[in-house]
Amino acid sequence: MAARPEITQQVTRGVSRLFTELNWSHVTEMPLRSGRRVDVMALDPSGGIVVVEVKSDMADYLADRKWHEYLDFCDRFYFAVTP
Repeated sequence: MAARPEITQQVTRGVSRLFTELNWSHVTEMPLRSGRRVDVMALDPSGGIVVVEVKSDMADYLADRKWHEYLDFCDRFYFAVTP
């Protein structure tokens, strides 16, 4: 079984591949003016800003209390998880 950092990296790479296929510009580890950092931020072809928070497992998801702080920085917000 892969460790959390490896899982996070794999999921992040999967999100990046998806956004590339969708022709969305994207960056990982995007710092925000609030001092927080989002895992993936993308700009879709219509100019919409998307933030994706990557979670390595259920415990990681349940422990996250900061995701709502990203909502002011995007038009759409998603969690990315393993199957």
